[in-house]
Amino acid sequence: MSRRYFVLTLLTILCFTINIYAQKDQKDKKTDKKTIVAIMNFANYGDANIKHLAKSIPESISSTMADIKEIRLVERAQLGQIVNEITLEQTGLVDTGGIERAGKIAKADVLILGSVSGNSFNVVVTIKAVEVATGKLVSGKVVTGTLENIVQLSNQAARTFAAIIAGAGVGMISVSTNPPQAYVFIDGVGVGNSPVVEYKVTAGTHRVLVTKDGYTDYEGTVTVEDKKHEKLTPFLAEHKYFNRSEVLLGVSYLVPLSKELQNSVYYYAQYGQSFDRIILSFEVGYSNIKHDQDIDMPLLGTVTQERTYEYLAGLIHVKVRLAPNWKYVSPYAGGILGWSYLADYRTNKSGRYDSDSQKLSNINTWAVGVSGGFLILPYSKLSLFVDARYMYYPQKIERNDYFQNTPGQLETKVEKYNLHFMTIGGGAIYYF
Repeated sequence: MSRRYFVLTLLTILCFTINIYAQKDQKDKKTDKKTIVAIMNFANYGDANIKHLAKSIPESISSTMADIKEIRLVERAQLGQIVNEITLEQTGLVDTGGIERAGKIAKADVLILGSVSGNSFNVVVTIKAVEVATGKLVSGKVVTGTLENIVQLSNQAARTFAAIIAGAGVGMISVSTNPPQAYVFIDGVGVGNSPVVEYKVTAGTHRVLVTKDGYTDYEGTVTVEDKKHEKLTPFLAEHKYFNRSEVLLGVSYLVPLSKELQNSVYYYAQYGQSFDRIILSFEVGYSNIKHDQDIDMPLLGTVTQERTYEYLAGLIHVKVRLAPNWKYVSPYAGGILGWSYLADYRTNKSGRYDSDSQKLSNINTWAVGVSGGFLILPYSKLSLFVDARYMYYPQKIERNDYFQNTPGQLETKVEKYNLHFMTIGGGAIYYF
């Protein structure tokens, strides 16, 4: 009786142990299930000097996909027999039957197929991921580049393929351009003429470049979240708007940084010429800057002497348009170099209603500065602008200040101070 009980207990423990390991093995198989991918040699339709890419690009893509843990790659060494049997490399044509046959031989769920065409200066690589069971296209990309960078660009495309196949974070980008039929690159990979609709990418930040002959390029980035759809509508400005002449009239509020000078109004005109994103212009400007002086008189107390600078400027501007593809507002920044002339006048009052001005001195000095602002409606015949600038004068200017220690005797002393100032204002520009 005890022996039978012992054997029964042993059998129960053995069955229980086998059941646990069987469940664990099934669980491991379930969690370890990977998509099997076979990367075929590409067909070559290009020049002889790029023939080697038909094998080197698939090899490189294989190395890129090897790091994706959700994918198991078929060894490239095993694919030679498959290629020879269904002649994929020679014809580049794959029907549903050929895909199914190749998939069964390679025991793969997805086939990566492709072709190479062009020459060493313009290599075009077409890559497709095809589902073996259905023959449907999982994803497809056309990569354009030179012999030096085509492998790198193909690897970038392969990363998106791998994410889609592995079921990782994938979103979509759509690009509609004004004007249409502009060529779109995403992460350096050419994806065709706009509009580009629902182009699949991995979740994350991607570079977008849009080009069209006769128009400025658009460059930017877009962040795509998993299962989200981002839409871009870039505006491309015509080149004719970046090679034209202009006449500008403006007025600004001038704020000196020295306490001896008072705020004033600055009027100016510019003539300029655009060269792509660079604007080169010459400016003449005028302002009447007051710098009244309070004089302490022993008998009369404090007397204000009216003094003004007649300010004339001749300046050269070099501006850079920072966002040439903004349609309605276009920011810019630039540098200024030029010459300034100041004539110092004082007003001598001889009565209540009449006065005359006496010129005291002339001052010539060089100036440098920076400017920034934005154009409003930059692609129309007449546009507006808002401008701010800072002007710096390396040389201090001298001023004769008057004082009286002895009644009836006016004395002078020389004071030096900076002429630096800021301005903010705007005006209108006419293009021709």
